[in-house]
Amino acid sequence: MNRGKVISLGILLIALLGLGFSLNLKSFAQSSCPSNTTFTHTAATLVGQINDTGGDKNITAWFEWGETSSLGRSTSKQYLRVDNVPYRFCSSISNLTPCSTYYYRAVAQNSGGTSYGDIMSFTTLCVRPEVDLKVNGTDGTITILPGESVTLSWTSRDVSSCSAQSSPWVSAWSGSKSVSGSQVISNLSSGRYTFTITCSGYNQSVSDSVTVDVRANPPAVITLPAVQTL
Repeated sequence: MNRGKVISLGILLIALLGLGFSLNLKSFAQSSCPSNTTFTHTAATLVGQINDTGGDKNITAWFEWGETSSLGRSTSKQYLRVDNVPYRFCSSISNLTPCSTYYYRAVAQNSGGTSYGDIMSFTTLCVRPEVDLKVNGTDGTITILPGESVTLSWTSRDVSSCSAQSSPWVSAWSGSKSVSGSQVISNLSSGRYTFTITCSGYNQSVSDSVTVDVRANPPAVITLPAVQTL
């Protein structure tokens, strides 16, 4: 056997192995697809089904999707060999916004043309942001003396931004804040102060407040006894 024939047979063998591997991947892709479209807070697996090959078993399939029924986005195309129907195919999409509605439809194409499935929709699961504000390590209300300091500390979850407010207004506790941290508030005069932090994320916001009572104690006084001076 000459070298040219050996090379040709080698190429043919590689091609056949590649075809078998490709068919195995396609079969696995169908078996790994859920029976229906699934979704979480930020991701979804879109599922479509080919019910008729139209006489051409070489089919290209994909999904169109978007935030409105106009769609506007597409998944990667899948090149399928559909020997038996029905045949499921699926694609995953990610980085979705929680508590939001998305629209999608399956698309299949062969030499006879392109077919479109009905437009469907789903609403991703909602995530509620959380924030916890403490004063001197405590929730609720504390009492201090005029001129003393307090430490406000806060933690949050599933938020992208936070802002601070107080009543009555305290300049040190106003405007934007990091999503977690602590801050010392000094030199409070007599009065009742409510410190609030509001954090936002996933199109929602949540607030938490603490109260500081600043008041002096009554003076301590005693009456001294009489002392004879003569």
